[in-house]
Amino acid sequence: MREVSNCQAMRALGAALFVICAANQGLAEAGEFAALRGGAAIVVDGDTFDLVRIGADGTAEATRIRLWGIDAPERGERGEDQAARRLALLLAAGGGEIECEKAAKRHQRAGSRVVATCWAGAAGALRDSVNCRLIAAGVAVEMPRYSEGRLSGCRQPPRR
Repeated sequence: MREVSNCQAMRALGAALFVICAANQGLAEAGEFAALRGGAAIVVDGDTFDLVRIGADGTAEATRIRLWGIDAPERGERGEDQAARRLALLLAAGGGEIECEKAAKRHQRAGSRVVATCWAGAAGALRDSVNCRLIAAGVAVEMPRYSEGRLSGCRQPPRR
């Protein structure tokens, strides 16, 4: 995780396309990274966002999350606004609770981001991953090279 000042965090939150805030900002850890409950999510593009939490010492920490197994338009590409808005809406639907499960080590790249599958909403609720919902909404596509076909059930329903 990279550390940012409270001032930087507030500026980022204010300028972000989307921010979720919640009172409970605990980080549940199982190993290096497991889940963030509460905190904030700042959408970067249609398949990437920053998870932000406030530590016990009041310092804001951000972790960049790249959604595993999907591809959505990048900044400046056609459809990026729609994909980013959909990601923001899906994260907001969770009521400020976001859980991410880190992908297998072979899917991780060196750098400052975590490749993960994420869910928005109460733990234990029946819900599809954010990754899957973006595919179903038609704003992202599965990348079988990485997903190994595990997201094939997320196809966009046919239009009527």
